[in-house]
Amino acid sequence: MRFSDRFVDEVRGRLSLTDIIGRRVKLIRSGHSLKGCCPFHQEKTPSFHVYEKDGHYHCFGCEAHGDAIEFVRLTENLSFAETIERLAHSVGLALPRETPTETEDTQKRTRLRAAMEAACSFFEGELRGSNGWRARSYLAKRALQEDTWQRFRLGYAPSHQEFLTFLYQKGFTPAELQEAGLSVVGQSGEHRGRFRDRIMFPILDRQGRVIAFGGRLLGPGEPKYLNSPETPLFHKGHELYAQSEAAKSRSSTDDLLVCEGYMDVIALFQAGFKKAVAPLGTALTPQQLQSIWRLSPEPVLCFDGDAAGQKAAVRALERALPLLVPGKSLSFCLLPKGEDPASLLERGDGDTLKKALSLKKPLLEMLWSEMVQKAGDISTPERRAKWEKEIFETITPIKDETIKGHYRRFLQDKLFHHFRPRRQGKGPVRAAPGTPPLSSLRANAAWLRARALLVTFLNHPLLLQNEADVFLTLTFPSAGAEAIRLQLLDALHEEKKLDADALNAHLKDKGLEDALATILQPDIYTHAPFAKKTTPDQDVKEGWRSLLESRHLLEEGIPEVRAWQTSLSKNMTPDVWTKVQRLRTSMDEHAQQLGQSTEKERMEKQG
Repeated sequence: MRFSDRFVDEVRGRLSLTDIIGRRVKLIRSGHSLKGCCPFHQEKTPSFHVYEKDGHYHCFGCEAHGDAIEFVRLTENLSFAETIERLAHSVGLALPRETPTETEDTQKRTRLRAAMEAACSFFEGELRGSNGWRARSYLAKRALQEDTWQRFRLGYAPSHQEFLTFLYQKGFTPAELQEAGLSVVGQSGEHRGRFRDRIMFPILDRQGRVIAFGGRLLGPGEPKYLNSPETPLFHKGHELYAQSEAAKSRSSTDDLLVCEGYMDVIALFQAGFKKAVAPLGTALTPQQLQSIWRLSPEPVLCFDGDAAGQKAAVRALERALPLLVPGKSLSFCLLPKGEDPASLLERGDGDTLKKALSLKKPLLEMLWSEMVQKAGDISTPERRAKWEKEIFETITPIKDETIKGHYRRFLQDKLFHHFRPRRQGKGPVRAAPGTPPLSSLRANAAWLRARALLVTFLNHPLLLQNEADVFLTLTFPSAGAEAIRLQLLDALHEEKKLDADALNAHLKDKGLEDALATILQPDIYTHAPFAKKTTPDQDVKEGWRSLLESRHLLEEGIPEVRAWQTSLSKNMTPDVWTKVQRLRTSMDEHAQQLGQSTEKERMEKQG
């Protein structure tokens, strides 16, 4: 039913935002607003604010925003019309009268819902009767307990005629049963039940009303699973199996698991995973993804570990990319090959499932893994360039520019480490005869690298914006250089369009003219020619990345770096140790090269 803007405004005007939100969120007074822990994402420190005077709420953590109507719609998983109906009733407003056409449509839907409920009751009774012994045996074999059958209202469909006779006796016509998807018309024009000799899985809408069925064949034949067709009540691409059950869970910490089949969802629920849903025999649609995000901001896709399951995961990833917004994403649980949640739980192997869930991959990690698998032969520069282009094309559908920027930086970093040369051998680097002490070379090399890094950022502000996350981790071996770094960070935080000349003027205004002059001495371009303003962006990026390999962060003579190394050592892992060793080796090599180059220049000047 559609409602006029005037009627919606009247409902809104009678609502108390604080009362409605206060039923779900513990609110405390904070200045001119009330605050509490956000119901839309996991948090321990309250960032959810209610502004009663202005009539809206806002979360500074996940950016959730809306009024009382939107809050009820999201937290109770209702459609807009259903939300207005419920709220109008709660404030004592009569619903506007429907037109004759709307009244007829409402009456028809009411009859169809009644037919679906009657059919569900019939199937439930048959499962527990004499006809259902094979179905009960199958469910017991799948390790499902009887109270679980009851929770999900499982049933059994016997012969066509028994089913139809029962519904005819309830007063439903053949035309109504056909429109509800419960019967089909044979070649000779006779009506017969759509489902026969199948275990029945009722599909409920968000309010817990039966709108369709899925049936699993017990004997031989095809199809193994048969779903209801599209009806006035049921649109397959919009609904999720067990969505009403998942919505009942008030846990903000449990992950929402998205599986492939009915049995997966039911087995998970029985094992204690109360938030699980499944699409209905199709790849996840945009509508289903939005419904999933209303239940959880970052659900876990837990598909079968076979080839079909992996394809389903990739399709879901591709469907999700254009829909991503801050605070909404997906994770992926990769199960052992040939396994699904139900098969693992049936044989009591819940530990394997829990381990797989603990190793879930964020969407961007899954995207990278998929691109690596598709890379093929990238042994030549041309093939590498083609692969790199394909990688960045995959994130083109992302509409949110902030998210797209983070994905781009993540993929750039992955590509850098993927293509970097691996050092052969593990022995220490030996200094050539006559080489100055390594400690002095390191100090000189560290200062050259610090200058080169800053000059690159000063001349190419776009690189500074794209690599802000890396720039935040850098420290520099002089007070002047560190002061420049802090000013650049301030410029980034102001989110203005950065310009090289404007940055230079800004730093001079801040009293850093002498430090700037020291860093911008022309000799720096001898060691870092890519840092020049005229260098193409791609060459700048490649040169800067190469320089970053030997940056001063591991210089043992710098107090800040020693503190960083101490902090890192407390969380040392094999991967981190390997990285540290590679960087140290690379640093030593560059130190010798830069030291020898500097010594040669000094001798040439003296000569």
